[in-house]
Amino acid sequence: MKKLILLILSILLFLLPLASALPNHYYQIDLEYDDGKVSYKTMKILLTADELEEYGADYEAELVSFDNQLLNVTYFGFPLKIYYDYMEDGLMYGGSVTLTKANTTIYIPYYKNAKEIQVFDDDYIKKLTIPVDQYSTEIPKILLNITDYNITMGNVTEVESTLTVDKTTPAKKPRTYRPEVLALMVGVGILIILLIVLVIITIVKKLKE
Repeated sequence: MKKLILLILSILLFLLPLASALPNHYYQIDLEYDDGKVSYKTMKILLTADELEEYGADYEAELVSFDNQLLNVTYFGFPLKIYYDYMEDGLMYGGSVTLTKANTTIYIPYYKNAKEIQVFDDDYIKKLTIPVDQYSTEIPKILLNITDYNITMGNVTEVESTLTVDKTTPAKKPRTYRPEVLALMVGVGILIILLIVLVIITIVKKLKE
């Protein structure tokens, strides 16, 4: 009995760090500001064990699904101001310079049913729309022939074509899991079985008494 309890505790200690190390998925987007215009240069899916946060409130990125549901809101800004200090006649002075061009990289949590990212300025004027449906795995029925597929990350499929969407009929796709999630699920399953065995043994012992 003691050995079984120690085994269960050992499995728990093994599963806890595994669960905390599961990677998070983010859209990593390189943005450019040029005299009021916002554009994006590159975008990819980033896997990391860290939780990434954005700082700044000048711009708002809204992640929208195929049925126009708001999935996530991320606030960010561009490094447009440079602050400096200088000495003159033994006194310290300071000032700032406002740039007309700047670059930044933002990280937005990945959603498998996302359609696009809409970027707004602080007056809530739309400055940019970034399509992300090529990374989505849960998309509605596609009403045209798909020309090509490329695997971009894990089980995420990139569709290289223009999509016409029928929002009434969702596409049916087999459910898949990342290896880390499968390992965690197997570990939890083993733990549940061991707990059931422990309960049965305890009940049998009490009945014999």
